[in-house]
Amino acid sequence: VIIALLLIWLAATEGIAPLVLALIPAWSIAGMLCVRAFMVKAPIRYIPRIDEKELGQELTLVVIPALITDEKALRAVMDQMEKHMLAARLNCCRYAVLGAFADADKPELKGEKELLRLAEKLTQELNKKYPSEDKLFYYLHRRRELNEADGIYMGRERKRGAVCDLVALLSEGKCESFCTVTDML
Repeated sequence: VIIALLLIWLAATEGIAPLVLALIPAWSIAGMLCVRAFMVKAPIRYIPRIDEKELGQELTLVVIPALITDEKALRAVMDQMEKHMLAARLNCCRYAVLGAFADADKPELKGEKELLRLAEKLTQELNKKYPSEDKLFYYLHRRRELNEADGIYMGRERKRGAVCDLVALLSEGKCESFCTVTDML
């Protein structure tokens, strides 16, 4: 509060307009400085980690649902998947991107096949970069279906439908909803 008041007082010496314009930035700067000061004094606490021995041989699939709009978005989500793996590094975990394209007036748009090929290539590169007995990384992409109520093509039921499709793929081997699956899980 003292820092914010000091910054506001300095702005007030220049007139009423700078005073009004300085209120929010002064408060934000003061808040940021207070948080920094408390962080320096706060003790570091470590978050407990899951003991893999308790999990046994069961595998866990870490899934990142993503809307793939362009190459930049694809590369970003693949990078995010790699970071998730590096953050945990548990032998019982596998990582997957559950991708979908944005709604459209057609089932397939120009350039999407190239994005899917790039997704497969990036997944293969990650699996080569981090070799293991089983593949660590997967990319699954749902195809668009016609939503007759809205008159557009989209992933069936968006997020809930994506999770249901993934469960069907893993439990029953059904992959009709997917246009791309890099290796079977």
